[in-house]
Amino acid sequence: DAAYEDQEAANLAARLLTADSYADLGAAKREIEEESLEASLAQQKEYIQAVGRVNLIAGASGTFGGSVDSMLRDLRQTRGANVSKIVKNRNTQLEGLYAEARNIERQGLASQTTRTFHKPSALATGLGVAGAGLQGYSAGLSLKRRYKESRRKPEVLGGAIGGGVDEG
Repeated sequence: DAAYEDQEAANLAARLLTADSYADLGAAKREIEEESLEASLAQQKEYIQAVGRVNLIAGASGTFGGSVDSMLRDLRQTRGANVSKIVKNRNTQLEGLYAEARNIERQGLASQTTRTFHKPSALATGLGVAGAGLQGYSAGLSLKRRYKESRRKPEVLGGAIGGGVDEG
């Protein structure tokens, strides 16, 4: 039936649009992961370079002990804070992406028509026809009875119709 085919075509279009939206999210997730990885690697590279500079300066100046340990501790704390920010930023971006995925899913489901089409069975059709036939027959009998009643001659009640009281 045409209405069913139209509904199926519209639902297919909605599913394809939803799939395209999910594909866009996949690319966005890969981009978030790549940026996070690049930032983590850059942070690790900076840390290793900074440790190397501290050790070089300490070796060149002949400084050992507390001041070098203090500088290295500061570098580890800074690295920890920076890595923590990178992870937090990544998680926030991914949470936003997952929320967008849930919205796409809801919108995709909401845009699909779920109207059902029922084809009546032969029994249901037969019962409907029989019920309509009985109603028609009953209405016909009622009309026939009323027609007969309207064609009857009026009865004389107490002599009020037809010229007065019967004087017999």
